[in-house]
Amino acid sequence: MLAVAAALTFAPVRSDHFLRHLAAELSEWGVVGWRLAQWLGPRLTRGIEIKAALLAWLDGTTTLIEGILLFSGKAWGEWLVVAGLALLIPIEAVECARRPSLARAAVLAVNALAVAYLARRRLRAADAPSL
Repeated sequence: MLAVAAALTFAPVRSDHFLRHLAAELSEWGVVGWRLAQWLGPRLTRGIEIKAALLAWLDGTTTLIEGILLFSGKAWGEWLVVAGLALLIPIEAVECARRPSLARAAVLAVNALAVAYLARRRLRAADAPSL
């Protein structure tokens, strides 16, 4: 994700060209590809590219920090992962309420189950006596 962020930040002309080329290629993939390209084309703006770069930097940085903390064996690193996943639940719930679909409900359910599982696992590890 950090590579995507760097490409969007430091090579915006090339990334814009790539996305427009991708939309053109999609349009040649039959009806579904053409519809996807028609949907994607107007949304490829400079503002969206800036927002995508910011989101990629945020995601890449937090993932890097989580990885370092998990690798170091810090318990609060695991809690950071749980918190990061839990922060997505309200966003997914709002989207599911705004535009309900089976896919959105499934993503929300899987994310909630993952948060519950990881939190329960972390709490059990904290309660276990250390050797």
